[in-house]
Amino acid sequence: MKVQNYEIKSDFAPHLLSYQRPEAVKDHFQFLFFYTVLTCIEIYAEIAHLTTLVYLTKPLLMVSLACFFITSKTSLEPRQKQLFPIALFFALGGDVLLMIRGMHLFIPGLASFLIMQLFYISVFSRQIKTKTTRADSLLSAIPFLGYAITLFTYIAPNLTDPVIKVAVAIYAASISVMSWLAFRRRSSVSRVSFLYVFLGALLFMVSDSLIAIGRFIAPIPLNGLWVMGTYSAAQLFITLGLIKTNQAE
Repeated sequence: MKVQNYEIKSDFAPHLLSYQRPEAVKDHFQFLFFYTVLTCIEIYAEIAHLTTLVYLTKPLLMVSLACFFITSKTSLEPRQKQLFPIALFFALGGDVLLMIRGMHLFIPGLASFLIMQLFYISVFSRQIKTKTTRADSLLSAIPFLGYAITLFTYIAPNLTDPVIKVAVAIYAASISVMSWLAFRRRSSVSRVSFLYVFLGALLFMVSDSLIAIGRFIAPIPLNGLWVMGTYSAAQLFITLGLIKTNQAE
């Protein structure tokens, strides 16, 4: 019996025996572990109402992400590489303003996050290289526009302050545009980059929706867990996705 005549070639066995973590995880495991632990501590502090611990851990999330991005190898164009840390700086500003107790800083905090969204929009729009017809482009925007309209319509009756109403409307529009552009990157960047950034954008929409509902409609049980869990994951996925813009999975 000649064994070689019955040799079966399979790609499955070698992959099974030599499984490795995805590159985005393998390359950045130490930071991912640190960031996850930091997020868990911050969420615990939120739920347990440990104000001092919140003040210590929450700003560190965006500071650590900015340092991680700046020190990581990326194929981003120089201008995009400059704009993204600035976006994280305004995210940090929004975090700090909104976490301060006893002061009415919702509008300044929202403004800081709005500027962050505008920087994200600038970075994402610069990455879109594939040309599409105006009709196709507008068609792809419908779900995101629908989200903004639905969310604003739902909470608008509870927005008695006209300034807050206008600010919330503008912010809802900005995050829908950001998410739409994250979707439109799909044919211009690597697959893993698109998936990470788009997932991050969707998680951002969830996080901000929870904030709006919890603040203007009714309290949500364990809202700190859901908001910070989705928010910190959103920022992490967007950061990882931009780092992997033109890299293979």
